[in-house]
Amino acid sequence: MKTDKIAVVFTVGERRTRVELEEEFWEALQDIAARQNTELATLVEQLNRRRGADSLTSALRMFAISYYRSAAEAQEAGAAVLRAT
Repeated sequence: MKTDKIAVVFTVGERRTRVELEEEFWEALQDIAARQNTELATLVEQLNRRRGADSLTSALRMFAISYYRSAAEAQEAGAAVLRAT
């Protein structure tokens, strides 16, 4: 299955940054931001600050996967869901 990537431009710190992700990842990140009562740009900024040496694109993908994995495990165990902050 091949999906097209969508480019979105954010201001990260004082720099404009272009991020390309598959539509499904953008939808997941929008969903996560809404669940955390924040804007997508704020979520991206938070993740950028803690990403270390990873690329921002990779950090966003890994966060989305980790978030939903944590949610699945929490549903099974009755625990809290991973937060970006």
